[in-house]
Amino acid sequence: MVGNFISDFALAIATFFRLPSFMSRHKLWKGFSQHKLVLLAILLLGLASGLTFLQAILDWWQGVKIDDVADIGIQTASLFSTVFNSEFNLFNSGAYKYLVLIVMELLIFHAVIKTRSVLTGEVEQLTAKVFISAQIRMIKVSLFIWIAEVVVKILISVALSIIGLTFLKEGLSFLMECFFLGFALVDNYNELNGMGIKPSFQHTLRFSGAAAAIGLVLYVLIFIPVIGPLVGTLFGAVAATIVMHELAKRDPLRADIDYSIE
Repeated sequence: MVGNFISDFALAIATFFRLPSFMSRHKLWKGFSQHKLVLLAILLLGLASGLTFLQAILDWWQGVKIDDVADIGIQTASLFSTVFNSEFNLFNSGAYKYLVLIVMELLIFHAVIKTRSVLTGEVEQLTAKVFISAQIRMIKVSLFIWIAEVVVKILISVALSIIGLTFLKEGLSFLMECFFLGFALVDNYNELNGMGIKPSFQHTLRFSGAAAAIGLVLYVLIFIPVIGPLVGTLFGAVAATIVMHELAKRDPLRADIDYSIE
């Protein structure tokens, strides 16, 4: 179990380093411009992130006081800390995190479909009905994740308090959030394979290391001002598709699941 988690986690992280050449070679961005409303939403999300970034810099500037050369290093460290905290607080707020997933869903699903087509040679029919269904499903998944995160955090807190290991709370809670974020992206791939949300979640649990790694990278990339929501979700969607496809080939027994479970 632990061995699978570590190996899946490592595979997922390594996959991200292969993405630039893979995406460039197969031109996965083609067709994105058709989604005009989504592109507008991306612009607005990027603007919100950018304004947060700018406000953090202005707040830092107002408090800058340099009396000697040594203060330059101190103030520089203060700037990085201020910007990081502002971006982290924005992303860590539930509303922003789930809004990014929901707004970016059409592009996420588009990227998953095109990546899967490259890997399998199967061509999906991209109809309005397919995208509407995917959008509705992401809303359901985001609601599920929001509720699950709250419940699991409570369980982690109670369990660790009982056994006296409360110092592990923050780390385990963060790892759990990464898993759920990764699941939101992996679910798009599972959806194309005919799974409902429940069997999709059960299936992803078998590859929790991969999901956690994908969610972790999303956490990091989405900190990037302006382009973070686009880069994070796009790279995450492509990586999730490649990783789950490779894991299914490497370990078909673990990848096998009864899709009829609802």
